Amino acid sequence: IPTIEKAGGRVLCKATVTEILYDTTAKKVTGVRLQNGDEIFAPLIISDVGATNTFLKLVSKEVIDEHHLNLSQLESLRASNGHMTAFISLDAPSETFGLRPANIHSFLDLPNFNFDISEMQRALYRDPAAYKEKCLITLTSPSAKDPEYAKMFPNSSNVLLLAEGKYEWFAAMGPQLHGSRTDDYLKFKKDWENVFLERLYRYFPKTRGHVRKIEIGTPLTTEHFLAADQGGSYGLEWTRDRFKLETLRDFFHPVTAVDGLYLTGEASLFGGF
Repeated sequence: IPTIEKAGGRVLCKATVTEILYDTTAKKVTGVRLQNGDEIFAPLIISDVGATNTFLKLVSKEVIDEHHLNLSQLESLRASNGHMTAFISLDAPSETFGLRPANIHSFLDLPNFNFDISEMQRALYRDPAAYKEKCLITLTSPSAKDPEYAKMFPNSSNVLLLAEGKYEWFAAMGPQLHGSRTDDYLKFKKDWENVFLERLYRYFPKTRGHVRKIEIGTPLTTEHFLAADQGGSYGLEWTRDRFKLETLRDFFHPVTAVDGLYLTGEASLFGGF
């Protein structure tokens, strides 16, 4: 941010974009319209919100038609898997608990699936209640990796745990509004909280009794805070359709068909964060 501001730019927070503006005479993008009605004009737009958000939500139908873009190609693609996440704060430094600057990939149920990781995860997708206790969970400690953490936040540390999560798991729970989730949703999160804590204690037993706070996230959390389509952690799923020549050309190239509109991030050519 200091670099952008030093160059004369601005960084706006809570400034949701609702439309990419387009000049039909000059036939190029001219800026963006914000949710509050403000318009910001610029010689070019670089979108980092993914192809789905860019073309299905921010570019007008008139522009899509003018450039003969076949939106059905994009609409038919599925979002990648999301994740269940646990952000855990601890009340002592990383060394106290033996936290290390490395990741642990914990596959407790793997022997029961003849060491087939994919089959083990597919079982989780089908029935999270039955398989979440021993599914694949990754444990990582940001505080142990960051040499500045102890200086900035003395006498504390943190661990992040994550497991794959499906957006479809929440369909039967009814509409979910952030800030007023249903009881089913809250119970689902609480069940996962216990799973994550037990996995933490398994690898770092000294953390038991020292958890200051735990926050559980779901694919719906990712959807709310990052506007990620269906809470997908890695953009769109890597299927053959995702990599068809015409789909790559129309929706996943850094230089789009719309003059002045560029893509970056997970949408530009290959998937990612």
